[in-house]
Amino acid sequence: MKYENIKNLILTILVAISAVLSWAIWTYQPHYDTIESELVHEVSISDQKDVSALIKPMKVLYHQPENHYGTVKEEKIGKWLTEIQRWNFYDIEDGKVLNAHDLKQLVQGRNTVEIVYPNVIPFDLYKNVLHFDGKSNPSFEFNRILIQFPNEAYKDSAVYFLHDEERKIYEGHVNSDIANLEPQLLAEIGDYEPYIAHTINETQTIYLPEAEIKMTRYKYLPDFIDPDKFKYALFGDPSSVKRDKLPYSDEYKNDTSLMTADHIYNKILYVNPDREPDLSIEKEFLISSKDLLKKSIDFVNEHGGWTDNYHYFSLDLFEQKVIFRLFLEGYPVFNEDEMAEIKQYWGKEEVFKYTRPYFTLNIPLPSESEEVTLPDGETALNMLLADDAFEAEMLHDMVIGYKMSKDSQHDKVLMLEPSWYYNYAGSWVRLSTDDIGGLSHGLE
Repeated sequence: MKYENIKNLILTILVAISAVLSWAIWTYQPHYDTIESELVHEVSISDQKDVSALIKPMKVLYHQPENHYGTVKEEKIGKWLTEIQRWNFYDIEDGKVLNAHDLKQLVQGRNTVEIVYPNVIPFDLYKNVLHFDGKSNPSFEFNRILIQFPNEAYKDSAVYFLHDEERKIYEGHVNSDIANLEPQLLAEIGDYEPYIAHTINETQTIYLPEAEIKMTRYKYLPDFIDPDKFKYALFGDPSSVKRDKLPYSDEYKNDTSLMTADHIYNKILYVNPDREPDLSIEKEFLISSKDLLKKSIDFVNEHGGWTDNYHYFSLDLFEQKVIFRLFLEGYPVFNEDEMAEIKQYWGKEEVFKYTRPYFTLNIPLPSESEEVTLPDGETALNMLLADDAFEAEMLHDMVIGYKMSKDSQHDKVLMLEPSWYYNYAGSWVRLSTDDIGGLSHGLE
């Protein structure tokens, strides 16, 4: 009897415990952290690049008092960049303005390497590429670096940063024995082309190849990028974008912005009119050249938009415009329909206009490539000067480049034709040398 009582008591306790546990399970409400959901769209169309990969020289010149040599070969230019990136710059002096004679003497008066960039560079941005001691905090613009070797009259080496349009120089010092570089350069001088100095006027000297130039005419079957990728990259809320298919283009638009995918020239045009400033009255919206160039690089990096070998090419502070140009084998590529450049106009805090191609060159068609010969620099220059309507004081530079155009027989094929180009009053113009006896100009 006693055993039965104990058994009943244990059973009652177990039933009570079971009831308590069941109640706890049914009534328990666990606490979870709130998860906030936001619409996030990240697009990486191609590559991101840093300042050192985008801001590069166009050529390197080696001056002796009587001779000049030059190269646009990327491997040779890269070797000089690697060298100066090893240096530590210090004691950068305040800028000095030189007269035309002194500037010419600075460049040609002794053995000098001239590293030539396509346009002015804000030093505040480029100082992350070069190295400076803690006391040097330069804040200026330059488009050339001059490295002077010692000689009998000048026992010391010197390095200058030059803004040639303003004829302003900034002298610096480096913790490297620069003199050791000249014997190495002379040993490789066969890889450089002989150049001739042409004095255009008292303030302008340009250096051009002495001999004819043999190059290759290419044809490419490009790879095309789906324009929808740019919709996701450029619109804050892609789901609100309406797409309209037109005969030769597609239009993407929302309440504030319009993006056109031009299928004839295979390029994107994005416009946000609300961000366009009236620069004639809103000069307070102008940002510095450093900030303008940095924001332009960051903007393209945000959507991995470096689809080919683009380099920084020009900057217009008043228009708040930056252009990155396609380069092929060290030569700039031009196209009058903006198929060879990434161009940005900046407004109030944001880009208000952005144009660029939506293709990559991929690989050339080997069976379509052929060698062509361009006239030497002196012949090309004389063709310009022989034109009575040509104003020599408006000539800023001459370079060899490629003219990009659509193949007349195959619409999807791109042709790249070697050509002479010259910078005339700030615009790059093609010099047609098809007929040496005549002269035709094509504005790019």
